[in-house]
Amino acid sequence: MHPHVYTADFKLMFDANNMKLMEYLSQVFKLRVDDVKDGVLTLVVDVKGTFMSNDGGRSFSINQKLMMAVHNIYVSKFVPKVAFKKLGVPKRCATTMKSGKASKVFKGMNFMETVLRNFDVVV
Repeated sequence: MHPHVYTADFKLMFDANNMKLMEYLSQVFKLRVDDVKDGVLTLVVDVKGTFMSNDGGRSFSINQKLMMAVHNIYVSKFVPKVAFKKLGVPKRCATTMKSGKASKVFKGMNFMETVLRNFDVVV
């Protein structure tokens, strides 16, 4: 049998003492007390699109459950189109990679830097 290998897309770390920020982040992510150590909130994130080919939704669910059961790590599913409405769009996502034109998907959304600045967070 081959081992099961899984790697989440990225890890985010925030100051857990910033209650205003924690309240805001809880609208986008599931925050757990176990994810806070030494005043730092660590979120493990896997990015998924709104349409997932090759059964990505099912495999994510299995990986998420395994990470929780084996390592007590909750992996948050991050769907950019949904999450960026609340969190704001990173500036590099505001334009398309090929043409450099404004992205229609994120049109009219605030920039993440602007949103997080309200919480005294530097991006």
